[in-house]
Amino acid sequence: MSKFVTTEDANRGFEFQVIDDEGEKSDWFITVTGADSDAYRNALNKIKHRNIVDINRTKSTVQSMKRQDADAIDLVVAATTGWRGKDAMAEFSATEAERVYKNFSQIREQADRHINERANFLPSAATSS
Repeated sequence: MSKFVTTEDANRGFEFQVIDDEGEKSDWFITVTGADSDAYRNALNKIKHRNIVDINRTKSTVQSMKRQDADAIDLVVAATTGWRGKDAMAEFSATEAERVYKNFSQIREQADRHINERANFLPSAATSS
């Protein structure tokens, strides 16, 4: 039988262990919701709406790379619900998540990968490695 992730599954969240640049597991665990979660979809809809407003205002579909990067960070921040561990760079808050994801793209890439891996949010998925 095929299994598909529901919004409820994606809202439940998934915890992954941060891997450092040498490929070593850290004592830092980040919890994210999935790309099908309410938080992620709401953030994506806000970005789409703002982009439509900008296109109508400027009559241009050109979006700067800086804006695209900021949008990508906003999506990952919206999907991040917490973190724990002695290697965490700061106590969790949305502001700190934004700072970390802006300054450490390798951590943002890990979070983004887990957010978009639907199998992480199947009911049988356990906390990760």
